[in-house]
Amino acid sequence: MPLERPDSFQINLRQKLISAKYYNPEDIDAINREDLLKEEVYQDIFSSVLDTYYNTDITAAADFSVKLDKLIRSDGWLESQNKQLYLKYRAIVVYLQGCSLPIWPAEIVAKLIAKHFVFWVKWYIDIKEKTTDILNFRIWNEKEFSQYRKVVIKALRSNEEKVGDLKIKLSSDTEQPPHIKNWLIIYDVFFEKPEEPRTIADQVKFFSQSPDYKKLNEKERVIIQDVIHCYDMVRFLVGYSGITKTKSGKIPKKLDDGSWQKESIVEKEPIVIKQMAPEPAQPFDQSKIQAAYQGNPVEEKAIAQAQAQLAGKNAVQTLFEAINNQDKNKTIAILRLLAQEKSLARVVAASSQLNSMFQGYLQAKFGKDTLVHFQNNSIQTIYTQLFLRYLLRNKLDLAEAESARQALHIANIYSQAGDDQYLEMAYADEQSGDFAWTEVVKGRNGLEVKK
Repeated sequence: MPLERPDSFQINLRQKLISAKYYNPEDIDAINREDLLKEEVYQDIFSSVLDTYYNTDITAAADFSVKLDKLIRSDGWLESQNKQLYLKYRAIVVYLQGCSLPIWPAEIVAKLIAKHFVFWVKWYIDIKEKTTDILNFRIWNEKEFSQYRKVVIKALRSNEEKVGDLKIKLSSDTEQPPHIKNWLIIYDVFFEKPEEPRTIADQVKFFSQSPDYKKLNEKERVIIQDVIHCYDMVRFLVGYSGITKTKSGKIPKKLDDGSWQKESIVEKEPIVIKQMAPEPAQPFDQSKIQAAYQGNPVEEKAIAQAQAQLAGKNAVQTLFEAINNQDKNKTIAILRLLAQEKSLARVVAASSQLNSMFQGYLQAKFGKDTLVHFQNNSIQTIYTQLFLRYLLRNKLDLAEAESARQALHIANIYSQAGDDQYLEMAYADEQSGDFAWTEVVKGRNGLEVKK
């Protein structure tokens, strides 16, 4: 049964959050099953779990998922009363299981990854980070480290979630549904020696040359990229360097009441990873980065033409319409015009239409306190940077590298107008030859760009 991401990610949560009840794992035990039928109870639970606290405190997320799953499954009552609402609660449980993925036993990790990888990507879980933590939690135990690598590989190879609508060619005369397991088959056979270690350059080669991959839209390509990055990381340790020395608790133990408890913090030396990681990629040719920055000449010409046509028009309404129509060239043209005027932050802050789209994403990624701060300080540069990322990645469905390239264009327009504060939001990665976003994290004084 499909579990979909609710539209609540896109709605304006401002008024609801003021009066919403915030649920902790221990509050779930006090809920009567009849209360589950109330829409406001579902909305309050949903809003509570979007707090990034549950994406970082994995034991709390695991506690919440166990308690909520037990409540909604009790006697099959909720499903018999309102199956649609039951599935919405189940989606919350699966989201929390994704947040807490690193601490689950191997057999549960296998079942979850085999069924819900695409779901987690759509719910903004950084699944590559979670997979990294799966390995980090076992890096002191060579047997477990190897076991969990095999578990993740096997789970991905059995995943039947679809990515794309068209069948994909496993051979010249064989087509199969676009399941993740089939995408991994065509990825493996793309190389002459499928068992040999891969590099980031190999991944880029597949993304640029695979006919089936090219048929996907931008959002679907991002999912396949995440699948392959995780697959190669656990299989060949691509992008995984291990921990040189770390202070960490042991894997939390499950108590008799179903909750999780952290062990005392210890300092340990990790195992030595025997498999040789691929050699790092050679520094990327600077001239190639400059050429890549220029983009597709046809698209750039269309954007320039749109800029000329849109100059002087109502920026807010035109931008909102372009976003809703997913008109990439028109949207980017307006963003560049606003950057020339150094007015993007002001326009976003003044438009309820624009910033209401952004608020669900902001809360899901950084929590309620950040959302409240945004509502009172929406003109701050850090929020404009995040809005651009949300708009380019989530609304226009641009791939990570392409969205970062467009952001860098906008940042340079600001810089030419005398404002350099946007230059830190994206950069050209000379190691990979791609463009990337600078990470934004929660610091002591709010959101900040990670240095």
